[in-house]
Amino acid sequence: MSKEVAPVTRKGFTLIELLIVIAIILILIAIALPNFLEAQIRAKVTNAQAEMRSIEPAIASYLQDWKRYPPDGFELPSFPNTYPEENPRIWVQLTSPVKYLPAIPVDEFHVALRDTNGNLRSDKNQTYRYYAAHWRCLALGGSPTPRSERCSTRNADTMFKGKWVIYSPGPDTLHNYGEWAMHRDYFIAKPQVYSPTNGTKSVGDLVYWGN
Repeated sequence: MSKEVAPVTRKGFTLIELLIVIAIILILIAIALPNFLEAQIRAKVTNAQAEMRSIEPAIASYLQDWKRYPPDGFELPSFPNTYPEENPRIWVQLTSPVKYLPAIPVDEFHVALRDTNGNLRSDKNQTYRYYAAHWRCLALGGSPTPRSERCSTRNADTMFKGKWVIYSPGPDTLHNYGEWAMHRDYFIAKPQVYSPTNGTKSVGDLVYWGN
């Protein structure tokens, strides 16, 4: 009487099959990753633009209380390892003692540990840039009077489309002189403002200004 031979059951995958599966997974990741990164950048842009818009009511409330716009970093006392326009004291005056803002806003595109000169940044320096009366006067080559109430040169209001500006370096993480976007003539042929039509990670700053 012959014995029946049990069929051989394969267990697991062969090395070739595993390599094929890994290759397929890597291909899918390579296809999906750029779309994921693009979506992430677009979300950060939307968030930054919304946050800058949300700061305007705080500036308006400050103006109503103090009869002037918040001083910019060119007027405030300097802060270690910062440029004047990045001075975190700018935002402190909007959070304390009166809470015009619930917290100091953090710019997701401004997270480099070192500035453009290689100097170590303060961890309090990851904020949006802000320019107001003092900078506008200096930009026109003038000398501001105390508290930046007047400028000794041309009327800044006739030269600029806004009295203050907030901006972020945007997806390229480089400052592209976006503050000049509110000047009526300067850089008009080469605006340094971010536009998604030029590419999700194109050159240009996210800029918001107001009166």
